[in-house]
Amino acid sequence: EWHGRAVKQGAVVYVYAEGPFGAKSRIESWCQHQGVDRRALPLWLLPTRLPMNDPAAVASLLCEIEALAECPVLVVIDTLNQNLDGDEDGTGMGGFVRGCAMLRDRIGACVMAVHHTPLGNDERGRGHSSFDGALDTRLMVSCDAERVTIECTHQRNAADGWAVAFEAI
Repeated sequence: EWHGRAVKQGAVVYVYAEGPFGAKSRIESWCQHQGVDRRALPLWLLPTRLPMNDPAAVASLLCEIEALAECPVLVVIDTLNQNLDGDEDGTGMGGFVRGCAMLRDRIGACVMAVHHTPLGNDERGRGHSSFDGALDTRLMVSCDAERVTIECTHQRNAADGWAVAFEAI
């Protein structure tokens, strides 16, 4: 359970093309703080750019995933912009959505894309509306000096409108 919500614990593949050195050090710091052995976590880090709108790149990622000791329940693509060939406003976004769906359908994992909001509009992600149309869940993360808030602004098959806040330290 996480904040009163049922979750499924499992392996994670994390594709991070933006700030590849920062993610690894944050994970190691969290493990040290929590007293967790990083090597015991079923977490595979892929610190590279992977164009999710390129079917050959997605097929290659699927081969790598299928060779892992444990099938992931979550694949994180961080960030959408860095893992997209072409333009967020054009056909590239439709291909990105298809690439994520291919991952989801083949391995049965949740695919989470980290994305940014456009300047002056914090209600949706940047780019073509096909991305918003394909979302099952949209979680918006915001931060001020005192707290980090995660708000569910869209949920296809359940209630949205909930939020969870954490003290920022």
